[in-house]
Amino acid sequence: MQNETLALGVIKSVQKLYLEVQLPHGFLGRVNIYDVSDKYTELLRESAETGIIQDDLVELSDMFKVGQTVRCFIKEADNSRGSGSTKRYLVSLNPKMVNKAVIFKHVKPHMVFVGSVVSVEDHGYIVDAGVARMNCFLPKDQVDVNPDIGSLITFAPYVSDPLQDSSCKRVLKVTTRLDSTLSLLSPDSRVNFDCLLPGTCLHASIVKKVTSTLVAEFSEHFISISRTHYIGNKEDYQIGAKVVVCIILVDPSTKQLMGSLLPHLVNPIPSVLNISEMLSKCPVGTRFSGSLVERVNKRAVLVKLPKTNGLKAVIRIPKTGTKNNENFKSLVVGSKLTCRLTDHDFLENVAVATTNKYGIMLV
Repeated sequence: MQNETLALGVIKSVQKLYLEVQLPHGFLGRVNIYDVSDKYTELLRESAETGIIQDDLVELSDMFKVGQTVRCFIKEADNSRGSGSTKRYLVSLNPKMVNKAVIFKHVKPHMVFVGSVVSVEDHGYIVDAGVARMNCFLPKDQVDVNPDIGSLITFAPYVSDPLQDSSCKRVLKVTTRLDSTLSLLSPDSRVNFDCLLPGTCLHASIVKKVTSTLVAEFSEHFISISRTHYIGNKEDYQIGAKVVVCIILVDPSTKQLMGSLLPHLVNPIPSVLNISEMLSKCPVGTRFSGSLVERVNKRAVLVKLPKTNGLKAVIRIPKTGTKNNENFKSLVVGSKLTCRLTDHDFLENVAVATTNKYGIMLV
């Protein structure tokens, strides 16, 4: 992924000073504590300078949960921490970075954004969305749980004060009570590219198939959907078929969009994914014999794990440990293999496994 790419991520772990995030393509991201929001960084620095913990300062574990979806800004590759499918990136969740390309005049009611809580007022909260010349006000009657100062919230505008001139700031009344129908973008709504952010869900039409990749169109924008992000076979998706797509990757420099049709991601209301079944039935280190091969391509093998209620594992090619991946050539759909689980990919909702003989023999 290129620097400044926007990606949908899922929290893998919450540490004292950083978050670990699952990114598309099996990559991992690290969010340092100073990359959450400007307000949270301000509270941290005030506490460090005075030696007194600010009353409003909360820990990362109070703001984030494992399995939570987040919008990510790719800062740069962390080349010191791995390569291949384990490549890591330094990531920011700061709305100032995630929304840096958004133009305020393109913002419409019910579009879903992420912002940080800056202050508490008598009747609500001031929210910083990181969008130039735009202030957001969240009335207290539009929240179910009082947000922490500096924390990130997902919101949608529902009232826009008219602009007097282009130099004025735009004040939006926003709500955290999102409507799953209204927040699902329609191709008739003429949405600009700068407002197509990771996690945005929209109605689109399949217009093309390139090898195993589906291409969908939304309001003159094209979205690539890789083989790992749709269920079934490409033949199941006819040209012209209507689908609901979740944007998972945005490259502002090339205007490229990647999306997903996976059911757990196609939800216009961001949430904490249900990962408990995978963690309980597919713990890391477990060896599975008789795993059924369901899909084979140049990048990975997808298998159904026995006695797990249909849970899947992906064996990515860099993990095979075979020169030129010769073992993959002998695999066919319907065959069985033995693998050992090494990780979980919460974004794709699969376990990650290896067929490496050394890895399988580990106790």
